[in-house]
Amino acid sequence: MYFTAELGYSGKETAEIGTWSENHIGFIIRYGDGYTFDTYEFVIEDGQGYYNVDETFEPLSASRQCKGYFEVPIELQSDTENPLELVVSLPGGNGENAEFVYDIR
Repeated sequence: MYFTAELGYSGKETAEIGTWSENHIGFIIRYGDGYTFDTYEFVIEDGQGYYNVDETFEPLSASRQCKGYFEVPIELQSDTENPLELVVSLPGGNGENAEFVYDIR
């Protein structure tokens, strides 16, 4: 499953993409009644091409184009009954992550 997005960051602390540090940004696919998929490849545009996932966003960073994919079972393609969501978690100001949910269908 492929996705593209414009990713900006306006936090007050440095955040890292692709790591599980205290201030990480994470992506998962949520399906049906609780299945989650978090294996993905992810790149962010640097204006001269793409580079890999371990990138740092400084406070008030400009938006950047990103692309990625998740490896999911083929069942997700044909099952139109169960919900399918992209979940992005960003570090919040209180030390907890804020979760943003985007309905795929």
